[in-house]
Amino acid sequence: MISIKFLNDLVSITQSRIDKGEDINILHQEILGRKGLLSEALKDLPKLPDQKKRTIGAKVNQTKTQLIKMLQVVDSK
Repeated sequence: MISIKFLNDLVSITQSRIDKGEDINILHQEILGRKGLLSEALKDLPKLPDQKKRTIGAKVNQTKTQLIKMLQVVDSK
């Protein structure tokens, strides 16, 4: 089930994998791709109560932006 903790952990794990030097294209696919972790977690969003849906939805957008920036910074090096 998608949660704030899941999203925070996703950012931490991604940063850890970037620090280990993993391939950015593979990371992008596994995390942000059509069948990636974030997309799969979003399937649970409609099941949440309305108030929680708004909170989690906003955090998802923030997390996605953060992940994209993290991957772009590394890719541009």
